[in-house]
Amino acid sequence: MLNHRLLNFLIASGLLLGMMFILNGCGGVKTANLPNVPPPVAGQVPVMHEMISATSSTKPEWINEIPVDANGNHFMAGLSDFFISEKSARKAAMQDARAHYARYTGVEVSEIDEIARFFEGRESDVQDAQVSASHQQTQKTDARVSRIKAKSYYIETYSDSKRGTYAGTSYKAWVLVTIPVDEDKRVDEWRAAKAQKVKTLRAELKASAEDEVRKLVAGQQRALKNIDIAINQGQLLQALTLLQQQSKLLLAEQERSPSGLKEQQEKSYQIEALQIALASKAQRIQGKVVLDSGRFGGLRLLPPQGGKSIPVWAWLRQEEGMIPVSGLPLILKNLQGVVLSHATTDLSGKALFYLPVTISGPVLSTIDISAGVTSFLSEDICAGLVRSSCRLNLVQIGDDLYRSVKYGVQELFSGGAHSKLVAEQVLLGAITYEATGLGGEFPQLLKRKLRQALKEVHNLSLVEPRQRDVKLVEDAVRTRGIKLIDNQPGPSIGSAAMQAVMDGADAALEGTYSVRTDGIQVDLSLRQAGTDIVLAAVNMQIQLDAVSAGIELVPPQSGVLSGASHTQKGAIKVEITSEYGNGQTYIEGETINYFASLNRDAYLLLVYEDAGGNLLQIFPNSRSNIQRFTAGSAIQVPEEDDPFEFEISAPFGREQVFAFASTKPFPELSGAEHPSGLKVLNIDMNKVLKILRTAGNQSGTAYGEAFTVLTTIAKQ
Repeated sequence: MLNHRLLNFLIASGLLLGMMFILNGCGGVKTANLPNVPPPVAGQVPVMHEMISATSSTKPEWINEIPVDANGNHFMAGLSDFFISEKSARKAAMQDARAHYARYTGVEVSEIDEIARFFEGRESDVQDAQVSASHQQTQKTDARVSRIKAKSYYIETYSDSKRGTYAGTSYKAWVLVTIPVDEDKRVDEWRAAKAQKVKTLRAELKASAEDEVRKLVAGQQRALKNIDIAINQGQLLQALTLLQQQSKLLLAEQERSPSGLKEQQEKSYQIEALQIALASKAQRIQGKVVLDSGRFGGLRLLPPQGGKSIPVWAWLRQEEGMIPVSGLPLILKNLQGVVLSHATTDLSGKALFYLPVTISGPVLSTIDISAGVTSFLSEDICAGLVRSSCRLNLVQIGDDLYRSVKYGVQELFSGGAHSKLVAEQVLLGAITYEATGLGGEFPQLLKRKLRQALKEVHNLSLVEPRQRDVKLVEDAVRTRGIKLIDNQPGPSIGSAAMQAVMDGADAALEGTYSVRTDGIQVDLSLRQAGTDIVLAAVNMQIQLDAVSAGIELVPPQSGVLSGASHTQKGAIKVEITSEYGNGQTYIEGETINYFASLNRDAYLLLVYEDAGGNLLQIFPNSRSNIQRFTAGSAIQVPEEDDPFEFEISAPFGREQVFAFASTKPFPELSGAEHPSGLKVLNIDMNKVLKILRTAGNQSGTAYGEAFTVLTTIAKQ
C-alpha cells in the first residue's frame, strides 16, 4: 500500500509554505520604515495617522542600525504596518522577522517551525520582559520560531482620521530578535537529516509501488487467463465482463495513487500500460466476432404460411477455427432500421428469429448491445460489437417446385457456414406415397430436384449407388452392428440406412408424401447409415401448381397391400429387397436384381408378382443348386451366370417380391416351367399364402415371411 508518512510529510510542508505566503500578503509586512501618511489609493479616502504615544520617548537605536553580532548571536529586526490592535502589530512584526530569518538561513518560511521541532521537539518559552502580562500569550505564540528570540519590542500608537474626522486608533510595532551565529550550520544539519528522511521514505514508497505493480501485473495475468478460457468456450460476454471488471480495478488504483510523486509515476505508467493492454484485448476480441447467415449464404427460403424461425449464428474466430458464441443477444431488422425480432444464441451459437408473418426482402442481423449482459458493459468494452452484422435475403417459396425442395434441403442441413454438416456423404434413397411403399412419377421428379439441391450444399457429397453383389450384401449385414442370428430388431437390408452402408455413405435421405387439397405434404428424413437413427427431418408443403400438368401424383394400385409386411413375420427373420432398396421406382428398360438373407439355417422360396398380378416363382428354379441356406448368407436372383434377367416392361405399376423361409422343405406350388428355368404359377397370391402358411404352422416347423415393393413406370 502507499506510504502515507511521506505523503503527509510532503503535503504538510507544501501547505505550510502556501499559508506563510498568504499571511505575508495579507498582513502587509514591510522591510523598511513606513511614512505616517500612506500613499493614496485611487478611489479611496486616505487615512491620516498621528502618533499619540510610544513605549519609549525616543526610538531605539536598533531600529535604524542593527547591532553587530555579539555573544554568539546575530541580530535582526522586524516591523509591521498599521494595525487596529497592538497584538496584530506585534504578530506582523514577528512574521517580518521570520521572513528575514528565512532569507538569512536560505530556507522557506514554511520550514521554520519544522526546523524548531527537529532540534528542540517543543515550542520556545522565551518571553520579552518589556511585554505586559496581557500580551504574554501572544509573545509565546510568536516565539514558535526555533531559536529566533524576541529581545525587544517598540510600539507606537496612532490616532487615525479621514477628512478630518476621527477614524480610530492604530498601532505599529518593531521587534529586535536574535539567532545564534551558527544557525546556518544547524540548518544544514536539518537539511541533511530531512534529505535522508525523504530519501528513506521515497525508497520505501518506491518499493511499495513496485510491490503493488507486481501484484497488479499478476492479477491482470490471472484475469487474462480466465478471459482466454471464457473465449475458448465461446463465452464472449463473460470474457468482456471480466475485461470490464479488470479495467475498473485499474482505474480505481490509478485514482487512488497520487500524481506528481516521482516514485508513483512508474506505477502510474505501469497501470496505463495494463489499461492499454486491456483495451487492446477488448478490441481484438470484438474484432473476432462473426455473425453468420448460414452455409446457404444470405438466401433464406420461407414457406408461404409464415410462423417461421430464421437462424443466424455467432462465432469467435480463433487460430484453431471458429468457436460458437452463446448467450449473445441479437436483433433482426429491415434496412430501414425497424426491428423485426429479438433472439439469443444457444450453446451452438445459433439464434432463432421468429417471424409470425412471412416477409420478403433483405434484412440485417446485428448484436443488441442494449439487451442482456451487454447493456451493463461500458462503451469502450462493447462498442466494437455493433460493427458485427450479417445480411439475409428472405424469399418466399411460392409455387416454385425447386425452391420448395431447396427449402427442405436448407432445413435438413441447416447450420452455420463454419459448423460441421450432420452428414457429409449422403445417399438419396426412396420417396414413397404415404405408407404404401410405392413410388412413381412424382417421386422421381422430386428426387431429381433433391439431387440438384443436394449438389449445391457446400462440402456435401452425393453418393451414387454401387453395383450390388452377394458379398456386398453379406458384408453390410454383418457390419450393421446386429447379428442376424441374434434375432434382434435392426434396419433391414432394404432400408435406406443399410443401402447407405453398401454405398459407403454417412447417411441416406428418404421421404414420404401425401396429396391434399391444399398441396402436397412431403416428410423428409436424413437417417444415419447402419443404425437408421434420424439425424434430421423436415416437413415441407408444395403447392399443387408447382407440379407440371401430366405428372402422376398418386401411384396406381396404391390401395392396401396384400399378404405379408415389410417387417419380419414368423420365427425366422427373412429379408428381401430389390437391388437398391425398398420403395424404389424403376423405369422401363432398367434391370433389377433381388437379394434375400436369413437369420438361421432354412429353406427359401421367392415369388415375384408383377403389376398385372402375374406370379412367378423365381427361387428355387431349375438352375438352383441349393435350396437350404445357412444363417447370415445372402442370395442374389438372378445370379451372374443365370440365363435370364428382370427387365422393366409393361404392365407398369406396383410390383412385389415375397420371401418365405422354413426349416422344412416347402410344398410344390402349381405352375408351369418357363424356358428361363423359372416357374409361372397358375394360382393367385392368396392361394400361395394359404399353402405356405399352412405348411409353416406344422408342429416342429419354424417359419417366416417378408416382402418388398417397387414401382415401375414407363419411360418418359
